[in-house]
Amino acid sequence: MNFFQFLAWLISPNIWRTLPYRSSSGRNVFWQCTQRHCRLHVTLQLLLISILSCLLSFYILSKPSHLLMKFTDQKPNIGKQLFFKNNNIPYETRQRNASKNSLAACDIYTGTWAPEDAMPPYNSSTCPFAEVGFLCQDNGRQDADYLKWKWQPTGCDIPIFDIIDIRRRLKGLRVAFVGDSMGRTQWESFICLLMADIADKSSVFEVHGNTITKKSPYLAVRFSFFNFTVEYYRSPYLVQEGAPPKHVPKRVLSTIKLDKIEQTEARWMQADVLVFNTGHWWTKSKTFARGCYFQVGKSIRLGLSLESAYRTALNTWATWVKTKVNLTKTQVFFRSYEPSHWEGDWQMQVCRSETRPLLNLSYTENFPHLQALNDVIQEVNAPITVLNITSMSAYRQDSHVANWTQGNMVDCGHWCLPGLPDWWNRLFYAALLKNGVGVWA
Repeated sequence: MNFFQFLAWLISPNIWRTLPYRSSSGRNVFWQCTQRHCRLHVTLQLLLISILSCLLSFYILSKPSHLLMKFTDQKPNIGKQLFFKNNNIPYETRQRNASKNSLAACDIYTGTWAPEDAMPPYNSSTCPFAEVGFLCQDNGRQDADYLKWKWQPTGCDIPIFDIIDIRRRLKGLRVAFVGDSMGRTQWESFICLLMADIADKSSVFEVHGNTITKKSPYLAVRFSFFNFTVEYYRSPYLVQEGAPPKHVPKRVLSTIKLDKIEQTEARWMQADVLVFNTGHWWTKSKTFARGCYFQVGKSIRLGLSLESAYRTALNTWATWVKTKVNLTKTQVFFRSYEPSHWEGDWQMQVCRSETRPLLNLSYTENFPHLQALNDVIQEVNAPITVLNITSMSAYRQDSHVANWTQGNMVDCGHWCLPGLPDWWNRLFYAALLKNGVGVWA
């Protein structure tokens, strides 16, 4: 007789008809379940069931947490299945695949794009945080082949984007993305991926009720059920931009103060995970063409090149990270520059709509932004992880917004959502597992 058969026998009315009890006269008699006495039988049954329920609950709650996770994760997640194929494998196996040991020798940034018959787990109807201008499918794009590619590192695999694991680790934490509109795109993608399987979408909300726009200086989305926040701070240069000092040439309308970190730094320096980016605003059209020049101290550097200015700003940022951020608490990432695919020079750029990735490896050989970043981090010797998405993004001419945006604009700089930024976040998760500390160790 197993446990459940014993339980059924124990609470059955038949047993109570044959259980002896001592009467007031002192004689042992057998219970007779008459209509008058059955009320006592029911009361005893309910009491016994309550006791057994408490014991069973205590047994379940006393089990190790990873077994509980396995129990709650047995039903396959529809959203994750669509984006990543192997998500209905057991939780313990997923954890082994995502362990530091399996990633230690894996260069997740070197590889190729391979076809994959899968679709992302979100769209505009399931994620209100994807910016309208980046929703290529909603804006008229008919083909979906650009969504059916996976990044395949050479000789190894990256872990699946395990949203259950990520949300569990992020409990009580803050993640902050600081940078330009490309950083905001990654921020939007990260939120959409993490909320893909959440039924109650109202439990994920912007804390101030703000609408996501390209001019928003600060946005914060709260995952209330899981108790963490994902934030975005607009800072195209990571250093300060403002009015020039007095007595400067008339062409100088504003300056980028290369030796001063962004003024909002106090708001995000306490985050548990920081993801920085800058690059697309370090161009002639975003600086000199609009009367913006470089400043160090009180001196205007009219002859300073864009590359030198970029390196100086990166040095200011990296030094700030090393000296001001509590690196025992906060993990710092810098997401590298992602190439655009404009044709022509900066004064006459052309954007073509493409449907397939580039497959020419020589295209990815020389990226001065990435070289400058690596040089500065090495010189400053700060514990900063470079999230190198430059090479993988260089192939993806097919994933740009291009003609599929609002209005009559064409855009070969920004990226479709869903799309390539989802893979930036998959590498972000892999980098956290590979290099992370604290809850990521």
